[in-house]
Amino acid sequence: MRQLIRHRILLAVMIISMFGCCEDDSLLIEGAFEGKFSREGRESIVSLYLIDHQYYGSSDTERFPYIFDGRYIIFKDSIEFINHSPYFANIDGTLVLDGKWGYQINGDSLFLSRFGDQYRLIKQ
Repeated sequence: MRQLIRHRILLAVMIISMFGCCEDDSLLIEGAFEGKFSREGRESIVSLYLIDHQYYGSSDTERFPYIFDGRYIIFKDSIEFINHSPYFANIDGTLVLDGKWGYQINGDSLFLSRFGDQYRLIKQ
């Protein structure tokens, strides 16, 4: 009986630990960020707002990149951005903040990367 209780407590602690890392990252990622987007040596200044699993943002350079609005989901090693804004066929869809991006958090800095594209952001 005691062993069964110990196993259940251990299992509960393990489950809480597994899900705890994502919640912690969620809290760290929430907020206003400013920084740079880069692709193949070209850069632009961007603002990205991540609030209550919703996002929106802007760039100082027209069409580089496109940060519309939508929602995001945090996974263990990636963030998935789900764009809600329609866009025209003449827009380079690879420049739209959408889909899964790898991420790293270092203090107030958030780094997003995918296929060589990078966002280097600092929490404001």
